[in-house]
Formats: sequence, C-alpha cells, structure tokens
Amino acid sequence: WRKALAAVAERAPREVFVNELFIGDHGKIRQTCKEMGLHATGGYQKHRCFMRFEDQCGYKYLLNSASIGYANKFKSLLLCGSVVLYVREGMRHKEFYEYGLLPGVHYHAVDTAAEVPAAVKWLRANDEYA
Repeated sequence: WRKALAAVAERAPREVFVNELFIGDHGKIRQTCKEMGLHATGGYQKHRCFMRFEDQCGYKYLLNSASIGYANKFKSLLLCGSVVLYVREGMRHKEFYEYGLLPGVHYHAVDTAAEVPAAVKWLRANDEYA
C-alpha cells in the first residue's frame, strides 16, 4: 500500500509528499527533510531524509495508510490538528478508539491511494470543510 502512495506522490508532487524510511535507514539518514529543503518539494523522497513528528504536524494534510504490519500512527496524526486523510485500502486492523471516530468529522476518508491527490485538491478548494 505504501508503494501505491509513493507512485501517487511521484505523479502528483503538488498534492502529495511521501517520505519513506526503513528500519535499516535509521543509522544512515542524518538530516531531516526540512534541513535538506525537501519538505516543501513534494513527491516521493525514498531513503533521503527523515521527519520529526513536530515537522509532520506542520502540514495541513497528513496521510494514514496501511503498513506491512500494524500501522499505529493514526492517533498521533489526529493530535496534530491537521486534516488526516485515511486511506482505507489495506487497513485490516483498527484500534479501540477508531470505532468512535466518524469520517467527515474526525478525518477525511479515501478508498485508495490513487484518490489522495483529488481529495487534497477538493480540501484546498473547500477550506471551510477542512
């Protein structure tokens, strides 16, 4: 699912920024995306930089997507005060609190990664909703 998001980011860098790191990257990547000036370029930044949580919270729109295993960042993203786009594709597990959240109220749901750029464009055009 993350590969699908990466492909979307490559096609729509004005709407999507995906930064991908793997566990093996943690000792090698030393600069943040902000320090490298990549935080504002969009697109797909694979193995180039890392993002501090406070830097992520500076974005108006954040993505929650499925992972190889358990994706547990949703609650943290909600704390940022940003609009969280929840990509339903591939989400197999939910945490207890997710059953009390409503799409369109607590987050903006899209079915697939391919829908993210259009959702971002719509949210930008309908800022009062966001």
